[in-house]
Amino acid sequence: MYYYMYYKTYQYWIYNITALTMNKNTVTAQNKQERRMLHKIVFLLLTMIATESYGATNGAASSAAANNPNPQQQLEDDYRKITTLAYHELANTALYKLPQADLNTLISEINHADETNNSERAIVLLAANMGVIQKNINAKELQNLTAVILKYHAAGIAEDIIDLASKQGDRYSLAKENFEFAKYEAKLNHWDNTITWLKKIDIVNELSKDNGDEAYIIYGAALQYKKKHREALTYYAHVKQDSAFYSIAQLDSALAYIRQDWWTDAQITIEQALSTATKDDIEIVNRLYTILGFSQLQQGFYRNARESFRNVKIKSAYANRALFGVGMAALNQEDFVGALNAFNQLKNHTENDMSVAQAYLLASFTLTKLKQSTTASASYAEAIGYYEQKTNFYDNLLNEIKSDNLANQPLLINKINADIQKEEPELSLLGEKLTILNTLKEHSLAPNTLLQINKLYGNIFLAFLSKANDVISKKQLAFNSYLNQSRFGLTRLYDTNN
Repeated sequence: MYYYMYYKTYQYWIYNITALTMNKNTVTAQNKQERRMLHKIVFLLLTMIATESYGATNGAASSAAANNPNPQQQLEDDYRKITTLAYHELANTALYKLPQADLNTLISEINHADETNNSERAIVLLAANMGVIQKNINAKELQNLTAVILKYHAAGIAEDIIDLASKQGDRYSLAKENFEFAKYEAKLNHWDNTITWLKKIDIVNELSKDNGDEAYIIYGAALQYKKKHREALTYYAHVKQDSAFYSIAQLDSALAYIRQDWWTDAQITIEQALSTATKDDIEIVNRLYTILGFSQLQQGFYRNARESFRNVKIKSAYANRALFGVGMAALNQEDFVGALNAFNQLKNHTENDMSVAQAYLLASFTLTKLKQSTTASASYAEAIGYYEQKTNFYDNLLNEIKSDNLANQPLLINKINADIQKEEPELSLLGEKLTILNTLKEHSLAPNTLLQINKLYGNIFLAFLSKANDVISKKQLAFNSYLNQSRFGLTRLYDTNN
């Protein structure tokens, strides 16, 4: 299930929190400055949460990068061309011949391969049995098979199905195949391509209700990435209250309002979505409450914001952000005990999460507001140790990336993925492709095909390292800032007490 999220990483903004208390002689001005800074942090957090990358569970690269035809589009084209060549070669072996050349057997075999995460077998089974596909080109089950192989980035094989559907299928079969390609391109953040595929479809007349509603949401997401927020709202409006996608449409509408600074409309829309959400919308509800909470913070409704954040479930992917929001709301209310409790809870979490990381600095800052100098000093020392550990880790990782000794590529890829892959879905995508190419290299393919695979692997690996270097450098910048602020806070605390 997908919805619009515009990727903007708030964690890389530098928050000079401790510097706010420098002027001892202007308490009123200091408090106003602190409040303005907290307000800015809230706004940045809201922007990030309200507008992340498209796809709640899949994500993608930033739209500017994804739509750049050079060199990323070239790399994508090369991957599609070379892997398709390899799959077609493998399809000629007896290993992928069906015991019975019928659609049900093919579906069963591909589904089994998919369930066991055998992506290669799922793809090559379809490529080897295109005759079965041709005989059943209008079967409704083909849409699911296309979805499976696109999940494994076998777009070239999926295009073979599109070609058959365009020549021999009816309009409805072709529309469903086009729709699957639109979804796939959206996951890659190829928004121009997404719109091109969607324009080939008569959404009202050629797709089922559920597919049609999802198509409207994808269309709206594509328009929002192109900053056409008002036009996007017209597509979300097509999704009615009886739809399984209604909550997502409402959420995306709220985000469109937020991107235009229409806060009241956004809150009304979120509340409407919450009132109609079903038990299947648990994580959407968690995200709605998180967005609503930061929206209320932005507008100064701190008590309401805390209540919204408390509705986010503990096991939600948004739990840490919501807890951070509770702390920020409490700071704005000058409820320093409540703020400290929230930040201390975050510090006890082990996730590699920027909300957790920021909590170390904010907990120390909050203790200074409580005038607990001894505890604040210990807290700053703890924060310094935490940030030093992080900066050392990223220093070493950056050195490994820049090193000429890249013999142990899988180990480096795993180390990078373990730390930042979830935050950067583009790295996840590149990593998946590297894994697929590694598997293809193990087969006895034609020498020229293997040569192309090895060259492509090298190019994608370099793209992976380049993206990882950019992301880690930004994280390093953030952690160095937090480290410096913690050191400054500790020094200032020492000077004040002496």
